Amino acid sequence: MNLILPEPTRVDKLKGWLYTRRLTYEGIGQTLGLTSSSVLKIVNSETALPERVEQLKSLGIPEELLPEPRYIPPGPKPKRQNS
Repeated sequence: MNLILPEPTRVDKLKGWLYTRRLTYEGIGQTLGLTSSSVLKIVNSETALPERVEQLKSLGIPEELLPEPRYIPPGPKPKRQNS
């Protein structure tokens, strides 16, 4: 039987990287002053605040394993004008 496995996602690779270095979301959160659930939300997102990505990079996490740094203003999206 030929088993074809899907290519690991960025998040899968990041989880593996953290696991091999015995880093936890809780430990990262304590270092950054965040909760473990906040760290999990950041790393599972496609984008994150640039300052959060920089904080994670400063811990030695490779940039290619982190979400895309992007500032998205909070609040409702502006309504589109129909022309």
